[in-house]
Amino acid sequence: MQLKDKESFIEYYNAARNPYTHKGDYGRVFIIAGSEGMTGAAMLCAESAVRAGAGLVYLFAPGKILPVYEIGCKEAVKIKIGDDKTSFFEECHVYQVVKTIKRAGDSVCVVVGPGLGTNIQTKKFVYGVLAEFSSSNIPVILDADGLNSYKNKLYKERKLPKKLIITPHTGELSRLTGLSTDYINNNRVEAAKKASEELGAIVVLKGNESLVCSENPSREIYINTTGNAGMATGGSGDVLAGILAGLTAADGGKSTYFEIACCGVFIHGLCGDMASAKYGQRAVKAGDLIEMLKEVVLL
Repeated sequence: MQLKDKESFIEYYNAARNPYTHKGDYGRVFIIAGSEGMTGAAMLCAESAVRAGAGLVYLFAPGKILPVYEIGCKEAVKIKIGDDKTSFFEECHVYQVVKTIKRAGDSVCVVVGPGLGTNIQTKKFVYGVLAEFSSSNIPVILDADGLNSYKNKLYKERKLPKKLIITPHTGELSRLTGLSTDYINNNRVEAAKKASEELGAIVVLKGNESLVCSENPSREIYINTTGNAGMATGGSGDVLAGILAGLTAADGGKSTYFEIACCGVFIHGLCGDMASAKYGQRAVKAGDLIEMLKEVVLL
């Protein structure tokens, strides 16, 4: 199925599954996210990946905050990082994380960034992890503090994954590329195309009418029509990252990453519209978007 419009997105999302499949047939999502004080970002991402259809979701957990995840995120498998005093990711953790992911086999997707924080050791960790995937076909979704680790074109000095999706809002894209926020706001398509060309990545530029730019030389642009101002609340982006990862892992290579990104952005915005219709824009919170994922099937 070619994913290109509302009807195809909803049909794809609601497609019946083969009754003879099992959880291993719907991919594995590995989430590298969270730090002390930012555990919610990681859990929102993990929960949305589960709800978006991933067969298995793994959440890397610095030892000190592991108990929070054990209580608050039942469906995800937790992988302890460091000892019981470790509250954020450090450069020395790169090998353990990468080795675990690369042993997982096919239909894997990795999320890097939500709630990681900006500790210098965490930035070095991000550089190390992404460099390890520069020779791999594993898709990586780089979001939030993962993006903020690459500031003012420092990414040109670093190795990046071959299959990369970035999900910046205007401020994050400005920090990443050095373009001003005014320029980006007034030239969204051009800014997304420029970032896509320089990184070789699919760019999901969030905001009013979020857009997706293909990584292909054509730089195809999809402009989303779902979503509303009620989604302007903390955690919405973490949910989007999880949706994209869940869809990517479960797809198993049947669709292009660009098609999946367009579908994920559409579904994310649709959940925002459904939540706003139910609760009013003022009352919407990020967790409501996850709850609405199970309502899309009713459309």
